[in-house]
Amino acid sequence: MTELEHEYLLDFERKLDAVIGDGADVLARVRETSIQWPGDLWALRFLSQLVGRETDTIVEIGSHMGGSMLWMAWCFRPRRIICIDPHAGCSGPADEVRAAFAVSAAMARERAGCEVELLQTTSDLAAPELLDGSAELIYVDGWHSEDVVSVDLVTYWPKVRRGGLLAGHDYCDFHPDHKGVVRAVNHWDHEAEVVLLAPSRVFAIRKPE
Repeated sequence: MTELEHEYLLDFERKLDAVIGDGADVLARVRETSIQWPGDLWALRFLSQLVGRETDTIVEIGSHMGGSMLWMAWCFRPRRIICIDPHAGCSGPADEVRAAFAVSAAMARERAGCEVELLQTTSDLAAPELLDGSAELIYVDGWHSEDVVSVDLVTYWPKVRRGGLLAGHDYCDFHPDHKGVVRAVNHWDHEAEVVLLAPSRVFAIRKPE
């Protein structure tokens, strides 16, 4: 990260504090449970403004402890968020991760009026549960290998509504575990342009109306 990017991130941190309003407890929870940078959270807020209409359904692939899910609930105010995560213990003891997710889900319901549905499985097995064109936003942040991300992009693109967004996290090449995300996104043959919301690690593709 360059010094300029670091200054941007500090600026985003200040902006987050300024826009959260009466949701200080939400932001504290997000910071505690999410590995997303302030710039990533600001990018998600920007995407919520870009959608600019009443949001019915968001799908998140890879929810961990529910930090980013809670932030999307706060920003988008969707009717529901479908979270796909096996919670198999790859990022900590599985029972602890599930318990933390449950707390975040309860906060999403109480503070953002959002129903949270957890599909405790892998993204490939969850895909048949979702109808094509059923989500305004699908956020890909699951397993980061090139093969898995490539399948997620191809499989979940039809699930996005016209005018909706397919977005994802960890599009960056300075972390060895994230290079697969970059390669998968760059090699994906799709009809819409990929936008990187720099200096965040969030990429987004908007489906044509």
